[in-house]
Amino acid sequence: MNASEIQELITQNAASYERLNSIISAGRSSRWNQWVAKHAVRRPNARVLDVFSGTGPVGLEAAALGAKVTIAANTPQLLTMARHKATKLGVNVDLELVNLSRDIAGFSRASFDAVTMAFSTRYRENPAASYPHLVSLLKPGGRLVILEYVVPSGGLTSKFSSVYFFHVLPMVAALASKHRKLFTLLTQATKARGCEEDLELMLLTAGLSITEVQRFGFGLAYGVVSTHGSVKRFDAIA
Repeated sequence: MNASEIQELITQNAASYERLNSIISAGRSSRWNQWVAKHAVRRPNARVLDVFSGTGPVGLEAAALGAKVTIAANTPQLLTMARHKATKLGVNVDLELVNLSRDIAGFSRASFDAVTMAFSTRYRENPAASYPHLVSLLKPGGRLVILEYVVPSGGLTSKFSSVYFFHVLPMVAALASKHRKLFTLLTQATKARGCEEDLELMLLTAGLSITEVQRFGFGLAYGVVSTHGSVKRFDAIA
């Protein structure tokens, strides 16, 4: 699928997009999103840009922690859902409808304390090319915090996760025809993007230092905190 086809598919399934992530993560995606927000918001009123945001779960978590959040996506249906959720939660966020593959320059350089991306790297045609642009939006010492599904690597638990993700989920999708195309897109895109080492390499190439990583769901999902400068790295499993 090309970028426009992916965009159309996500738009058509906007109402069930977040529910799908919950199904895939066995109900744990909300906790994973909280991890991203916690590592993005290090002080009150921190400026956070949540890109390729879906329905904005990470951005809304960051706003609840006291950050000034801009939720940016190029899918109007998902932004509408994010607005409704923000109203329900009683938090204030700015919503930006932009083509992030093209219009990232519309944001001011060095203006954000953190940029977040959750479950969206796999859908970019050339994700490595977008990271330097995102880095340019960070203030000195700012953080790029990413959460993504990856191809599990190494160990018995990783093999279990691979069977679940690439074999069990497609069978579930075959029964739930409503989500079949989304499941197929997810697994194919994850395979194409590779393992956690591939994600880290793209961040390092963009000039970032990996400061902390967290493996979720027996290696099924991977959280990465990256920043400017040389710092000690911390690895964890949840």
